[in-house]
Amino acid sequence: SQDNTRTTTYTITLQTGQSPDPADPAQPDPEPGTIAEHIATRDTLIADQENLLNTYRCMFQIDTHVVPGGCQNNQPARNPV
Repeated sequence: SQDNTRTTTYTITLQTGQSPDPADPAQPDPEPGTIAEHIATRDTLIADQENLLNTYRCMFQIDTHVVPGGCQNNQPARNPV
């Protein structure tokens, strides 16, 4: 008896939106300064949120031990960061 097994090879190509050649990127690099601007904006938003949270901590006398400089007259003792 002969074995009539047949082997078939399939090639699958996935489209990921990325070029396999790093010299020819599928997506252009962001403009210079854009990333730094996003990081600066993010850092400002985080600082604003922390300042607001500290204001609420003092106003409602909750977790005041974590407010830098503590609380005075239901407000953060230090100026906002």
